[in-house]
Amino acid sequence: MLEPLYTAAEMRAAEERYPGPVEELMERTGRAVADHALEDFGDARSFTIVCGGGSNGGDGRVAARVLEEQGREVLVVDAKPEDEEKDLGDPDVLIDALFGTGFEGEPRSGSARLIEQMNELGAPVLCVDLPSGVNASTGEVAGAAVDADMTVTFHGEKVGHHVTPGAYLVGYLEVADIGLEPFETEHARVTREILELVPRRGPEEPPMVRMRTADTL
Repeated sequence: MLEPLYTAAEMRAAEERYPGPVEELMERTGRAVADHALEDFGDARSFTIVCGGGSNGGDGRVAARVLEEQGREVLVVDAKPEDEEKDLGDPDVLIDALFGTGFEGEPRSGSARLIEQMNELGAPVLCVDLPSGVNASTGEVAGAAVDADMTVTFHGEKVGHHVTPGAYLVGYLEVADIGLEPFETEHARVTREILELVPRRGPEEPPMVRMRTADTL
């Protein structure tokens, strides 16, 4: 009835409990991104992947390798150095792997300009874990942020996926299972299944609210 919503710290704790190497998790997350990119944008032949310096960028680079193995044309754009104007090409799909769940605050000027470039490109945008610029723990957007068509996140949904203004930027949300154990979280989301617990009114009972239509006005 309730689904956990992870903060950045809770997600980090869940990852730290994983018994295998970090590289194994990154392989799973990057492959999940590539799989969803191929499934949801099946006609796309070319991808630009913007990669930051952290694990989110690592996920993007794994996704790039998998997409290339599937015969797609891939341009990997390194966010460093920040003071350079980036050439994002003319892709069928843009993948945002700039910032991950650990991001907070306002992007630096170079990153902010790169985010603006991504938004201005005009290609559909798939975000890795969370749109860059959105705080995973609060949904806050302190500066520039990517406006996604789709977001692929891992293990569980984050608070920032459901709290505005970040929630407005997520687009269609997919959750990929990467083999982590469940973790107790402070926040949770009410699912539609909880409606099944609400007692039904009998057919003989009049409705509590009468809808007014144009015919009754």
